[in-house]
Amino acid sequence: MRRLIGTAGLTARAADRDDTRGLKWYFASNQQRLGSGHGLNLRLAVLSARRNTRLRPHLITTGFRNDLTEWMEAHGVTVIPGRQPMAETIRAGEAAGRYHTRYLGHWLRCEVPMLEEEDPFVLYTDFDVVFLRDVPLPPRPPRYIACAPEFRPDGWHYFNSGAMVMNVANMRRSFPEFLRSAKHQIDTLDGKILNDQYAYNNFYAGRWNRLDLRYNWKPYWGDPSEARILHFHGPKLHNVRAMYTQPLPWEQPYWRTLASLVASFPDGYRAAFEAVFAATEGTDLPERAWIREIADRLATQPPPVPPEIVDLGFFNNDYGKLGFDARWPLDERIHYAIRRWRLRRRQNA
Repeated sequence: MRRLIGTAGLTARAADRDDTRGLKWYFASNQQRLGSGHGLNLRLAVLSARRNTRLRPHLITTGFRNDLTEWMEAHGVTVIPGRQPMAETIRAGEAAGRYHTRYLGHWLRCEVPMLEEEDPFVLYTDFDVVFLRDVPLPPRPPRYIACAPEFRPDGWHYFNSGAMVMNVANMRRSFPEFLRSAKHQIDTLDGKILNDQYAYNNFYAGRWNRLDLRYNWKPYWGDPSEARILHFHGPKLHNVRAMYTQPLPWEQPYWRTLASLVASFPDGYRAAFEAVFAATEGTDLPERAWIREIADRLATQPPPVPPEIVDLGFFNNDYGKLGFDARWPLDERIHYAIRRWRLRRRQNA
């Protein structure tokens, strides 16, 4: 049975850590189990952070205790129940057929500036990251947020929110308007094309700073040896393993997209698996054995992906080039972006 996290869940079991040594790191997850694929990614993030960085880990959850939250606290993570200001809007959107409550955990990241009360700058990452070395505050801290591109390393028109350095005070001040913007999207627009990352890009257009690519390095960008944060954006480690070990429904767009990345950039994924193996040396991670095995298979066997399904067309998607003027009223910017997206869909149909 799940148990609600109370105030005791706010106390980190990290007496052996010096809280003045590194950035405070936030990550978020809805209700996941310790042994699931997502649970593996969460454990990898924490174990690599504690081994290779001075980060102070804080997990925001949807508010229930289970084996994963207990593991987190045992490994020095502060577990915080999110306030979930988007919950009512998301549930109403689901009832109207515009959204899904399974995305509720994605919006937990927007609470970071409201939860943080001590540090002027903090790091947020998605849970599918591995820390290869320490992550200091960038030399030029951001006005609001600093982020790296989505798919292409030169695609600075649209950022990936999987790693963000946040200016807490400024983001806190802008939070009420950001929240109104996000709720408006779900209340009135086509939720199937909206997510928290789109909301960030739309709201902070023209106001975000560029983040060093090493803070959000993707396996399909190549050798991660200089990276600080390795982000398994798209295929996770357990997805790549599944491609080698079990039949997969290649007819599904989800699997075609993941397979296209791995099949097109096998050397990058091999190097990423090797980096994960090295970054977790000496940790209590039982999956290290198959991580090493898949790294070896990537080096000697092409991913068993049907060549006819490989398609990297999404790399050239210009959905981030929204084309609006940041000085326009917020609603006008949103509707302009949606109109452009729908026009492109019709043209490509």
